[in-house]
Amino acid sequence: MKQEEYQELTAYMQDCMSDAAHDKEHVWRVLGYALKLAGELKEPVDYDCLITACLLHDIGRAAQFKDPSLDHAAVGADMAAVWLAEHGYSPEFCQAVRSAIRSHRYRTGGRAQSIEAQLLFDADKLDVCGIMGLFRTISYCDHVGEPYYTVGKDGLVEFTASTEASVVQEYCYKLRHVGERLYTDGAKRLAEELSHQLDTAVNSVVQQANFARAGLAELENLLL
Repeated sequence: MKQEEYQELTAYMQDCMSDAAHDKEHVWRVLGYALKLAGELKEPVDYDCLITACLLHDIGRAAQFKDPSLDHAAVGADMAAVWLAEHGYSPEFCQAVRSAIRSHRYRTGGRAQSIEAQLLFDADKLDVCGIMGLFRTISYCDHVGEPYYTVGKDGLVEFTASTEASVVQEYCYKLRHVGERLYTDGAKRLAEELSHQLDTAVNSVVQQANFARAGLAELENLLL
């Protein structure tokens, strides 16, 4: 990839970023992960396609924030294909990038077909592993007005995926299971290492919240 092409792609990406959890640093971490994972593979990788897909994979986020019924991966895939076509890229390249971006989402992406799509998926998911994943989830939930946790009828933190959206619910639904969906061996190894950090942090937070909430039982003796 030529330097000027990379700069054009980067400028377009930065114009589309809208929140701290999916900012340019997230994009560059994803690109960095993808390049490291690609370097471990024996099979050939189309680096132009991989770099482009990584840079543009979240450009549809702003549209999803405005209309939650939209899928940012699908929107972003179409946006990327249109932009690339307008800037002289071949139809085959546009479609390859479009397919990779469309399949990168954990919830709705479907099976990533090409090695470039698989590398993008793995790299993007590695950025929700470990403490970075907790930071990003907190930032996202704050952006959309979701709490750190919800509380059940027993007065304790609901530690399950089957509850209203929150940081803890997202951990139970997605973050703790990311490693099960990865494609490359390198990503699986790294995710396993990072998952211990995340598990320890989230469990500590839940224990702290539950300890504090247990003190509310004293209200029955103090309120008239």
